[in-house]
Amino acid sequence: YNPVKGAKLEEGYYSLEQIPQVQGAFLALEAETGAILAMVGGLDDGTGGTGLNRAVQAKRQVGSSLKPLVYAMALEKGYTPASLILDAPVVLRNDEMDKTWKPQNYSEKVYGESTLRRGLEKSRNLMTIRLARQLGIGNIIRYIRKFGITADMERNLSTALGSSSISLMEMTGAYSVFTNGGRLVHPYAVNYIQDPVGNVIYREHDACESCRLDIAENIYKPEPLPKLGEQVIPETTAFQMAELLKGIVRNGSAWRAKAVGQAVGAKTGTTNDFIDAWLMGISPNMALGSWVGFDRPTSMGNAETGSAAAAPIWVDFAVKALNKDGQQPLYFKVPNGISFVQIDADTGLLPNSKTKRKIFEAFEHGTEPTSDSKASQKVLQAEGQDIQWQGIY
Repeated sequence: YNPVKGAKLEEGYYSLEQIPQVQGAFLALEAETGAILAMVGGLDDGTGGTGLNRAVQAKRQVGSSLKPLVYAMALEKGYTPASLILDAPVVLRNDEMDKTWKPQNYSEKVYGESTLRRGLEKSRNLMTIRLARQLGIGNIIRYIRKFGITADMERNLSTALGSSSISLMEMTGAYSVFTNGGRLVHPYAVNYIQDPVGNVIYREHDACESCRLDIAENIYKPEPLPKLGEQVIPETTAFQMAELLKGIVRNGSAWRAKAVGQAVGAKTGTTNDFIDAWLMGISPNMALGSWVGFDRPTSMGNAETGSAAAAPIWVDFAVKALNKDGQQPLYFKVPNGISFVQIDADTGLLPNSKTKRKIFEAFEHGTEPTSDSKASQKVLQAEGQDIQWQGIY
């Protein structure tokens, strides 16, 4: 069913419009509290539809939009944004299933030793697989659970590339951890409920009683509101991930988000055969996610990636929400324990006379590079080219 309807442009002029069969969903959360600021569950075709709220009820393969959670774990386990990982072919064998898996990068090319930052900015599958083999897929799944992800996940390496099906609600809640200082807050739509005479009988969060008092004469000084949610990752890791996500906007597939004109970070996701397209991202005060695809998983067509199909929706909302009249520039808060060090963008070491490109990178205190010599640097290499790739962790 794909109805065609007429639309009146102006007196005497009409056009034909065709309601698309492709669906989509969008969600914006207040990062500090989890309050739902905007939610779209799908397109109404005028027939009443299915009543399905795709932002909450639909679970779809998330593709590379899951990779930031894997990279966050790597940071907690001692990697830095400047750590080198080998981007080279991987061949994994499962004798029980008599299958060989040869994952590839989207470009079908390999790039040799690359920094962790470059791996995420360019969404390198082979580097992510190497990280997953080092960290252990079982450990990765347990780590992802800390972000509020409850969806089923198989214990194989493709999970690290985003083969699991997860709701937009859970994905957006997970990304909020990267911008609120590492805390897991739960999305909610109802702030408070009053009875017929005005008594508050339900409130999502405890009110700040002193905030209601008249403080114009400095009689009362409200205490800072307690931070909501459980601390699930360190503040330093959350900030480093925000910096890495900003890099994907500058140098990667989330480039469309540059149009927002504010500090934002984002990661695209595209599944096999262009069936699902995602853009997940953050601003200093929000977590935002968009998904596009057919209700019955079907290819949307060649090159319908997260950047092409999902990003325009995300960007359109973010431009309006983050650039209201009088809006001041927004910045991600730098926590204690972070140092910015200028490094060679290619080697991850301190710059020297051969450096072609320099960047300032965020390091946790004590993890900064101290030399420009490769002799001081470890590189995550392949562990062996013929291993059981399912159930090995």
